[in-house]
Amino acid sequence: MEDSAEIQKRNIEDENRRRQRQHLSARTPLFIQEDVDATMPLFQAVEYNTLITINENIAVKYQDAGHILGSASLEVFVTEAGKQTKIVFSGDIGQRNVPIIKDPTLITQADYILIESTYGDRIHEDAGSKEDLLLKYATETFQK
Repeated sequence: MEDSAEIQKRNIEDENRRRQRQHLSARTPLFIQEDVDATMPLFQAVEYNTLITINENIAVKYQDAGHILGSASLEVFVTEAGKQTKIVFSGDIGQRNVPIIKDPTLITQADYILIESTYGDRIHEDAGSKEDLLLKYATETFQK
């Protein structure tokens, strides 16, 4: 969040210089460092695959998304009128057998799924051995 606040600050400063030349009103970032400082104490670390009860009707469980270090999918369990509904939220889901990143947790059931879908319209081809790709690109770079 600190990085994002700093990036927003720089981007808004650049944009506002352009806007000033065009006689347009200045914009403000979505949040600033002071907002980050006020928000950080509200965060709490949780373990993957641990059911966290929010109240008598809502519980959540974080699962490893395997995309980047720390990425997670969120299972939300909502109980209404004695019936439980499971909603899964996720961004990118990683691939299996990637060095230093855990495989994504397989979620086998959900009533609703909301997921980021940049590449949702295609099947990724097997890129081959990661070691072979690393060697290929390292060799190409060295030769240049």
